[in-house]
Amino acid sequence: MLLIAASLGYEAVIFNLVFETNIPSITLWQSLGFEIIGRIPGAAKLGEEQVVDALMMYRPLG
Repeated sequence: MLLIAASLGYEAVIFNLVFETNIPSITLWQSLGFEIIGRIPGAAKLGEEQVVDALMMYRPLG
């Protein structure tokens, strides 16, 4: 995705929904150079009662 986006002239990539409880996914995105730029409070209800925030991940391509 990063190579394709850069070849198409995009300046940055955003991945706009990573649940705050998904630590392996957050760690993966950060290892690829993404940073957390925002939070969506109460974005999803997981299971019976657990409401979680979602994080927005961003990486410039330049």
